[in-house]
Amino acid sequence: MVGRTETEVKIKSGGTVPITRADVAVAALDVPEYTAHGRNDFWVMVHVGARLIPAVPLMRAVLGGQEPHNTNEAEMRFRELGFRIFVTRLYDSSGQPIRLTNEQIKGARP
Repeated sequence: MVGRTETEVKIKSGGTVPITRADVAVAALDVPEYTAHGRNDFWVMVHVGARLIPAVPLMRAVLGGQEPHNTNEAEMRFRELGFRIFVTRLYDSSGQPIRLTNEQIKGARP
């Protein structure tokens, strides 16, 4: 999917910041790929250059350290730029999917 080449991201402090596909590609060079840290990890990831990179840390890098308004804002803007989005699925030791509560999702740290 090829999307737009530029979009604007809402940030927590108010206002918007323009970003481009090139900004994302450059920022992706310095952001580590996804690695599972524990059973409570819940990650929205962006597929950039054959790598899965957590969306919020990547967006922070694109924005020069500023916070996106929320995870959904970051996800929507990456999709607008044509990047694919993935969400991890967690499993317990018996192979059953873990169902996280809203509180656990809010408490997960990307």
